[in-house]
Amino acid sequence: MQLGGLGPKRVRALHEELAIDSLDGLKEAVEAGRVHAVSGFGKKTEEGIKARLANWQGQEARTPLVEAEEVVKILVRYLAAGPGVEDVAPAGSFRRRLETVGDLDLLVACEDPVAIMDRFVGYEEVCEVVSKGETRSTVRLRSGMQVDLRVVPKASWGAALHYFTGSKAHNIAVRRRGVERGLKINEYGVFRGEDQIAGETEEAVYDSVGLAFIATELREDRGGVAAAESGTLPRLVSLEDIRGDLHVHTKVSDGHDGLEAMAEAAAERGYEYLAITDHTKHLGVARGLDAERLAERGCCLEVNAQPSRLDLTDVACKMAKEAGVKVAISTDAHGRDGLNNMRFGVWQARRGWLGQADVINTRSLGELGRLLERA
Repeated sequence: MQLGGLGPKRVRALHEELAIDSLDGLKEAVEAGRVHAVSGFGKKTEEGIKARLANWQGQEARTPLVEAEEVVKILVRYLAAGPGVEDVAPAGSFRRRLETVGDLDLLVACEDPVAIMDRFVGYEEVCEVVSKGETRSTVRLRSGMQVDLRVVPKASWGAALHYFTGSKAHNIAVRRRGVERGLKINEYGVFRGEDQIAGETEEAVYDSVGLAFIATELREDRGGVAAAESGTLPRLVSLEDIRGDLHVHTKVSDGHDGLEAMAEAAAERGYEYLAITDHTKHLGVARGLDAERLAERGCCLEVNAQPSRLDLTDVACKMAKEAGVKVAISTDAHGRDGLNNMRFGVWQARRGWLGQADVINTRSLGELGRLLERA
C-alpha cells in the first residue's frame, strides 16, 4: 500500500491469488506477467505497478495504530513489572494517536536505569539490540518495529513526556514561548538559569509558558498553541460520551453475528441504541449528493472507526467542524468484537478537534431521533 495505487482489496487479492506478501514478491510477479491475470487488474494496471516499482525509493516502515497498540500494551506491562519502576508510558506518534506509527517511543521513570535497561534488551521479542546505554536503549523486535526506551527521574517525567510526545513543530512552538520568558525547556525540565522550575508534570510545563494543557491529539501545530493561549481549546469528545453505534452489520449480509448477539454486545457497553446497516444484494453507489443537496438534507458525515479505514481523516474532521457539519463516529462492526473499535474513531475525531456537540451519537435516543427528523 505504501507503493501507491493499491488499496486494501487489491493487496488482499494479490496475496490470496498469487501469495504475494512483499514488494520483492510483487516485482517478481509483475516481471513474470502474472499480475494482469488476477481479477480486477488487467495489463494497464500491471504496467502502472511496474512503473511505480521502478521509481520506488523506499520510505520509513510504519505500523498501523491497531497493531502498535498491541505491542505497547505488552511492553508497558512487561516494563512496569521491573525493579523500582515508578511509571511507564508510550510517547511519540502513538501517544498522539496517528493512524500509523514509525519507531515506538517508551518512557520509564525509575531510580535504577541499569536494571530496567537490562530487562528491556532481554525482552523475548527482541531480535536485535541496536544500542544500549544507561538511560537510552534501542531494539528491533521480531515484527520489524524499532523501539526506543528512555529512563528519566520522576522529577523530569512531565518534561520528558512532553518532549518525546512531540510533534517536533509543537515542541518548537512551546520552546519559543519559553525563550521569550527567559526559560529553557528540554526533556529534563523547565529551567530558569540553573534552577528547575517545572517538569514533574506536563501541566506544569504548559503553565510555565502561560498555556493551558493541550491534549496529545492536538499537538500537531495546527492551532493548538494559539487556542491554549486564548482559552478556546475544545473539550474533545471522549469514549465515555458515545451513546450508540450507527453503522454495524449482521450475518444477514456479510457480518459474523446475528441481530440478537449484536444488540446484546451493544447493551453490555451501555449503549442506548444500535443501527443495523446491512447491505442489499446488489451493493453499489449511484449518483450521489452534491454539496448543495447535502447542507438541504442536513446530512452528517461518518468517521469510520474500523482500524484499516479511519475515514474521515483528522484534517477532514476539522474541516467538517469548521463548516458546521455534524459527524457520526461508527465502528462498521461485522461482529460483536468489532464494537470494541470505537476508540479508534474517537481518537481520530479528537485529532480533528471534535467535541461532544459535534458528534451526533453522543446524544440520547430521543435527541438523536429529533435530529434525524426530516421536514
